[in-house]
Amino acid sequence: MITLKKTFKKLHFKRIREEDSEALFELLKRRAHSISHSKLPSRDEHYAFVKRHPYQFWMMILEDDCPIGTFYLQKDNSIGLNILEPSQHLVSEVLRYIKENFKPFKEIKSKVPPYFYVNVPYENEKLNELLLDSEAMPIQISYKF
Repeated sequence: MITLKKTFKKLHFKRIREEDSEALFELLKRRAHSISHSKLPSRDEHYAFVKRHPYQFWMMILEDDCPIGTFYLQKDNSIGLNILEPSQHLVSEVLRYIKENFKPFKEIKSKVPPYFYVNVPYENEKLNELLLDSEAMPIQISYKF
């Protein structure tokens, strides 16, 4: 009998620092879906954004030592999850890491829920499916106009 075993590369998580600007820009250029922008910012605009460090926690996701994505947490308990090629394994590992290493901010009625939630671009069907398979529960669809 032949047994096949799928091996996964080791995931690491690293806090974003200003010197990560170039790696972040490369990830941004390769991103297929976005919520915050429709046009890629210039390198200088991106570097200024990274320097401002706008998120409460901002982490790079590395497979071995290769950047494959990022996630960030905001004070409203929202999570931005950006993985170049998301898979069930990667999404599950990132969500597990977040649960084990961060606690949601205190609830503020009608403003901050007592749980984390992930914002996903509407057209990112793959990530939506992976989150549903991870037993994440959909709570809302938002529209801009």
